[in-house]
Amino acid sequence: MSVDSHMTNFSLSDGDSRRHGAGGGVGEFFWKLKSLIALRSRGMTGKLSWIRERIEERPLYAVGLFVVAFAFPVLLVWSLSSPKSTTAAYFAALEQSSRKLETSGSRLTFAGSGPIHAPEGKDLLVYSTWKVRNLPAPGEKTVLLSKTSLSARGDGFALGLINDSGSLRFMLSWPGPDGARWMRFGEVLVTPDQWFMIALSVRNRQAVGAFFVPLTGKRERARVQTLGGFNVAGLPAASQEPLSLALQGSGRYMSRVGPVGILRGAGLGGREAEILREVASDPMSPPASVKENQVALFWAGGPKAIGNDLGIEYPVL
Repeated sequence: MSVDSHMTNFSLSDGDSRRHGAGGGVGEFFWKLKSLIALRSRGMTGKLSWIRERIEERPLYAVGLFVVAFAFPVLLVWSLSSPKSTTAAYFAALEQSSRKLETSGSRLTFAGSGPIHAPEGKDLLVYSTWKVRNLPAPGEKTVLLSKTSLSARGDGFALGLINDSGSLRFMLSWPGPDGARWMRFGEVLVTPDQWFMIALSVRNRQAVGAFFVPLTGKRERARVQTLGGFNVAGLPAASQEPLSLALQGSGRYMSRVGPVGILRGAGLGGREAEILREVASDPMSPPASVKENQVALFWAGGPKAIGNDLGIEYPVL
């Protein structure tokens, strides 16, 4: 059985009187505040004396001091939680957790991850985050992610990026009767030095599809772009090769690779957009909407990746 060269429908589910008219209780408050200031300012001159005199003359100065004392921490918290600060923290976390890759043989490999396959009757979702500085020139291609030896026999799968006469497209290597073949997905806009996420979904070993998500750092719903899919029924891509991320190509594609995840289990197919939006909002953690035992591999920096479904860890080489 050969791989269908046509894309399948890989769809997604988818005044003054107020100032001086205070009662006795307020007057007592101002008296206590004045006394407290007097105690605190004992032996001091200058600004504290000036403040005490102002309070004696106009109680509203006390109100102003209270407002300032209350407003400062509120404004501080607001500034730290402002969209601009949140976005900066988002990308700072990505940078700190990422690993730099170049064409000089550098790669990120998860040792021992060979047994992770798309199980019979279940789904597989593989995602990785990237920031590529130099994109392929026209006619060039680079492999970003692979779980294959890339041999002629065509075991496993690989995901790459090609410049097809000026149009950037992701492409998939999948085994067929006559060996592995490369299949191209729809055109995509990749901006140099901007973070993005690419994901590959395998639905019950029947169809494979790719998804692209620009990472903006904003909390609103991320835009998940479906790049298309292919019918691969009867052609499971099982390989004992470990998952590896590297820039393999003829050009210099210096980049950074950030958090990586492999999810597998029933019910993932058709929920890709929901899951990937969740990942885009917080790439530093596995998606909470997915069961813990469905997280086959997750890495966000450090020397090891977790593997909850098998209860093991994968050293990062």
